[in-house]
Amino acid sequence: MIGSFLLSFVFFSDFFRYLVLAGILLVAYFLATVYDIASKKYPGMDLVVAGAIFFLILFGAWTIGAPTLLAYIVALIGGIQVLFMNMINGAIKDIDHDSQGSANTVAIRLGAKVHAGVIALPLSFKTTGYLIEIVRITLVFLPFILLGLPSNLWQIALLVLLAIATFFSIYKLYSIKTFDRARIRKCIGIIVIFMYATTPIMLSSLNVYIILVALIPPLWFFASNLVLHRTVFEPKTM
Repeated sequence: MIGSFLLSFVFFSDFFRYLVLAGILLVAYFLATVYDIASKKYPGMDLVVAGAIFFLILFGAWTIGAPTLLAYIVALIGGIQVLFMNMINGAIKDIDHDSQGSANTVAIRLGAKVHAGVIALPLSFKTTGYLIEIVRITLVFLPFILLGLPSNLWQIALLVLLAIATFFSIYKLYSIKTFDRARIRKCIGIIVIFMYATTPIMLSSLNVYIILVALIPPLWFFASNLVLHRTVFEPKTM
């Protein structure tokens, strides 16, 4: 945290700019700290950590000037991706001990649980996940419609394909009946790979090389599995 505040001086052009950068970081770290302390104590804390990511992305935008509407959309997409990761993916991965312990999460409030090794995910929980993803994918296409961001046929086709793959992967995660954390982790990894690839592909309209950022999640996923667990597609931690 201290390092990031010091790094902000690299982008120092005037005192006002630095105050904005430091202020955004303070808000992001405050929200992240609140989440660390209270994530299992109160439902909806996933929104808090999503807010932290939103402000961290805004911090990146502010390093080169006041954010554009596109930057705000990208920040929202990033926040919503983390919201899904915590509220839906994370909830299913931890549902065995969350339901048996004192966790007070949205998933527990909606009735998600494990009984005799069988996962029970209520329709309300599944619908919440689908709605979050609908909002996220709508934001991905919004710049082309609202801001006139230039697009190519291959780009739109790839985004549609990734959207379909993401929804199908979520459906497959929901379809797991017997609690198997290894299998759940693998499904989560697939969802993340598809989900996190959409924004770089959308932003490739500005610079085609931005699409290379889409390779980071899968490469990081496979490399970390290999280094930590000597496997490629069998994550032991997440």
